[in-house]
Amino acid sequence: MLKSLIVLVAVVFCTVWAQLPRPCDSPRQWEGRFNRIDRSTNYSRYAAIAYDATGRRVREREEIDRNATTDYYDVLRLFNERKEYRLNLRTKVCNVTALTRPFIDIGLPSDATFTDSFVIGLAGLPNEHVSAVLFEGSYEGGRYFGAVSTPDCIPLRFGYDSPTYGFEDTLYYDIKAGISDPNAFLPPSGCSGR
Repeated sequence: MLKSLIVLVAVVFCTVWAQLPRPCDSPRQWEGRFNRIDRSTNYSRYAAIAYDATGRRVREREEIDRNATTDYYDVLRLFNERKEYRLNLRTKVCNVTALTRPFIDIGLPSDATFTDSFVIGLAGLPNEHVSAVLFEGSYEGGRYFGAVSTPDCIPLRFGYDSPTYGFEDTLYYDIKAGISDPNAFLPPSGCSGR
């Protein structure tokens, strides 16, 4: 009797454990748009993004409000070269600096821990919702969380908090697999020769 009970408990445990979502593979190259929020400075920015996890490259072109005096940037981060190009779109001044922050894969690392699942939109109606899963973990001295669609693993939200770089919370949308602009990872035209 006890042996049957132990076997039953083991089978139930394995069945439940096998149904927990696992980290998935997001597209390695994609482009889209994002809204990044920095709560410490009460700042939010909107930008287009081209993302290449394979080549460890990220291009962010901020949207410009032509009536504002705020600075907007075209930023290219080449992590394999440890270089960042930052072109001020208002003043046309380019700064090239050494990258010190780590490349963080916006997809989910294999050691990420599942924390929750949810639905965005009207659940139960075809083509009116997106199912998503939330994961979290630690990375190079910081903590991260990520939300991706399921089953396709498209990034929806990514947050990272570290003592060195602070907290970044980014919402992604209009994501398309692949990179449509073959020049997306060339330095901005105002930075040529640097």
